[in-house]
Amino acid sequence: LEGMRALTSEFVWLTDADAILPDQLPAALPDADLIILPLRMRAASEKPSLLERLQLLEYDAIQALTMREARRGKAVMCAGANLIVRRSAWLECAEDIRMDIPSGDDMFILEAMKKRGKRVVAGDPAWAATLTAVPEWRAFLRQRMRWAGKAPAFRDRDILRRGLLTALSNLLVVLLPGWFFVKWIADMLLISRHRKEMALPPVGWKGWGLGAILTLLYPFYMLLCLVGGLFRRHSW
Repeated sequence: LEGMRALTSEFVWLTDADAILPDQLPAALPDADLIILPLRMRAASEKPSLLERLQLLEYDAIQALTMREARRGKAVMCAGANLIVRRSAWLECAEDIRMDIPSGDDMFILEAMKKRGKRVVAGDPAWAATLTAVPEWRAFLRQRMRWAGKAPAFRDRDILRRGLLTALSNLLVVLLPGWFFVKWIADMLLISRHRKEMALPPVGWKGWGLGAILTLLYPFYMLLCLVGGLFRRHSW
């Protein structure tokens, strides 16, 4: 907060310390208060483990949804490791940015900006930053539980509606076996389109196979992260 007050620039680029920023930064920015920029994820090793490969596919899905909804003017997620804010708008929203909750100020920035009618847009794919996948299962689940633990603090209707639809869609995979195929194909088509927009290699048949595994595992994984996050959200 004090850092934001001390700055003099109109725009501030927020990113994680371990994120690799693009080689060429934008020469001009759109007239907006929050610019949601895309992220890429890379494997931590030359021969990615199953966890890393599933994680890369999951992140493609998350990013596809993030950027698609932002372009539609109904942003429901915000890439916390890569976003640009107008400093005056951020300071105006500061009281609603939950700094008492670790990991997740990006979502609260998004909520506060939307609440005040600020202009939120999607940034150019060329401005993507790169993150490294978490290589160890325990650290991965701990990270995801931490993310899920902030869910009760959300107030934005678009975010809550999308969260409910996502939960129901995954629940139907268990309740209606035929829904598995619908969700699997829809998710993979969304990921394929996103990878094309980001100039990434196509998914391929192995990717479709991993997508099937992820579709089957996701309801149980989602429930584990939600329950674990809610019970541990005050002890991060």
